[in-house]
Amino acid sequence: MKISQVKLSNNLPIYFFEKKDTQAVTVIMLAKVGSRYEDNKQAGISHILEHMFFKGTKKYPHYLDLTKYLDEISAEHNAFTSEEMTAYFIKTSYLNTLPAVEILSQMLLENTLNEKELEKEKDVIIQEMKMYLDMPARYIYDLYKKNQYGDCPLGRDVIGTVKSVKSITTQNLRDYIKKYYTPSNLIFMLAGKIDDKEKIVKTISQYFAKIKDIPVPMPDKFIQSNYKKNIYYHHKKTDQTNIVISYPGYKVDYDKRYELSILQVLMGGMMSSRLFSEVREKRGLAYRVGAEIDNYSDTGAFLVSVGLDPSKADSTVKLIKEMMPKAVKISDKEFKRAKQKIISNLALKTEDASSLAFMFLDQIIYHGKTTTPEEKIKIFNNVKKADVEKEAKKLFAHQPKITIIGPKNIVN
Repeated sequence: MKISQVKLSNNLPIYFFEKKDTQAVTVIMLAKVGSRYEDNKQAGISHILEHMFFKGTKKYPHYLDLTKYLDEISAEHNAFTSEEMTAYFIKTSYLNTLPAVEILSQMLLENTLNEKELEKEKDVIIQEMKMYLDMPARYIYDLYKKNQYGDCPLGRDVIGTVKSVKSITTQNLRDYIKKYYTPSNLIFMLAGKIDDKEKIVKTISQYFAKIKDIPVPMPDKFIQSNYKKNIYYHHKKTDQTNIVISYPGYKVDYDKRYELSILQVLMGGMMSSRLFSEVREKRGLAYRVGAEIDNYSDTGAFLVSVGLDPSKADSTVKLIKEMMPKAVKISDKEFKRAKQKIISNLALKTEDASSLAFMFLDQIIYHGKTTTPEEKIKIFNNVKKADVEKEAKKLFAHQPKITIIGPKNIVN
């Protein structure tokens, strides 16, 4: 499993991940910018731009022209915006690799950014906000970030606010592209069956070679203020209360990240995990319970999320808080089971070129190099149980923050 790289003279990197047992190719254009780079006034601009790139180009001036062409080449297409990146991708037959590359290039460099379309799309995005407000099991994560990271870009919703979204202009979008969509802040990756690398590089170069690279301003580093226990309530009348219990964690490239991954799976990442077994199976307190790791370039958190009847919220939170520090003692059997779960998932990942491509992109951005699933399996196999217990002791020594959607004062 090899990845090759070509870099244009203006520092735009192009990565190739070849997988010969497929007829498909995924073309990804990723910008190393997201909601964390925004100020309060322009909150949500990264996400708006993601939407607007699909609204028309010089060659395909109307969104319907663009989507019809993508349908003609049987292309699946989508995009996402996160705190630290924005990605656009097209999956199609390898025979349509060059058209896919051209479309992504045109979406960035030859977009129309029509004022009328922008105003329509703002309304669409505001409806998207309202949809999330009516999805407590999803909205709880936006509120957790506010509680965990406070009044800084990491604590804001990626989508922005109604006020900030309404204020964005097409000139704001053009300025944002010029500032952040620079050659060295972009990455192209092609994954799957790759027929002619030279033609692909030549096509990308025809669009991008003339663009000068300029330094990109980086967001402020996250500084953890005095970490105090805090319960954050969002009162909403629902049949189920949603809760996130969060412990201060570590950045993406933390040197004990493999130990933390095992701890996460052991505590709440599989059906035989401690939380699932105790909270759901043994006590019947909740349908949904699990543990996750949420991390960024300079900070992170370890989360437990649960959805349950409001009357059981207080006792369940107390139970979970009692369970977490007990991870300092792990049995050989559950340690082996958690490790094997991760290894099996990595093995399954090798079947899908798209999943692997995004995994490699994360590694390139945060670690500066790629690690194959096979290499990761070797690393996980060498992790010692005592090291996982040591991480649990450090992590769960803190008092957690608790974020709740439901009636007030249901957790003491």
